[in-house]
Amino acid sequence: METDGSSDEIFPNPDFDEIIIRSNHPAVSEIRIYNAAGDLLKICEHMLNTKSTLDISFLPEGHYYIQIRQGIHAVVKKFVKKP
Repeated sequence: METDGSSDEIFPNPDFDEIIIRSNHPAVSEIRIYNAAGDLLKICEHMLNTKSTLDISFLPEGHYYIQIRQGIHAVVKKFVKKP
């Protein structure tokens, strides 16, 4: 699993209601959101675009991790949810 250092982007960061995930890989198979304690909060499957919008309005304010899976490869990015 790779943390940062990849070409995948999350923006805007921090944000309030939604984030945009941009990947150079067209076949993102799964996106997972974890809280700072490592608890899995949401799974989004089969996001096949290189740019996808993800609703984060249900999350309380805080720091989170997003795992972007592409086949057997995964990248983890941090993001901040503002109130």
